[in-house]
Amino acid sequence: VRLPSLKLAFRSGMSRTKDFWAAADAGVPVGVVATELTFSQVLIGLPRCLRDGGHIFIDSGAFAELATGVEPDFDRVMRVYESLADGIGIGFNATRLYVVAPDKVGDQLVTLDRLAKYADRVRALIDAGCKVIVPIQRGVIPAVEMLDRVVAVLGTDRFVAGIPSNKEAMSLDECATLKHHAYHILGRVQMNQDQIERLHALMQGNGNAEITADANWLRSRLALVGEIAERERMSRAAEPPGQRERFRPSAR
Repeated sequence: VRLPSLKLAFRSGMSRTKDFWAAADAGVPVGVVATELTFSQVLIGLPRCLRDGGHIFIDSGAFAELATGVEPDFDRVMRVYESLADGIGIGFNATRLYVVAPDKVGDQLVTLDRLAKYADRVRALIDAGCKVIVPIQRGVIPAVEMLDRVVAVLGTDRFVAGIPSNKEAMSLDECATLKHHAYHILGRVQMNQDQIERLHALMQGNGNAEITADANWLRSRLALVGEIAERERMSRAAEPPGQRERFRPSAR
């Protein structure tokens, strides 16, 4: 069995201008949130990054609704997407632009309603060549049926199926039931055992599927540092007291 891999791993949380350009200049795939972008970023910064060969992932900001209870301004979100789509063919390839369709985290029926409301505009982005990610939320509707309903709403399967991985994570069994040509794992980029198993499960439906992912890079790095620090703490706790004293770092 071949080792699964991600085609692209987007560094999310880069909406601030300085953070965005630091990531873009480093040549890494950049992730931003549509509702946090400035006018200048939408008209100048993001198009320039795309023209320079960069890859951009734009989240809709729907995750914030879990904390605030306030629905994102999806009209504004769609205008951001459409503004960039208007520049397609003028210096950059649409396939380097990934955008998340309107949805509600953890709610299948509201996600389908919101998708239906914006279906024509979402379909226009797909027709323009953008990589539109539609989150396949989990719930009472089986994942494979949820995917079929999304196809029915949009009238096409030419979208990227978004796979929740954190708070509303899709199980491995659910992942294995899906049959699609492209997936995007929302909120997880680390190639740990869980991620490898998730990729294997998705590849059962289509071994040639293109798989991308995004995560807040700073948050995920801090989590990794925390894991390493905890392992070090446990290792030192297991050492004899005299040895711990001998290797204690200087207080200077």
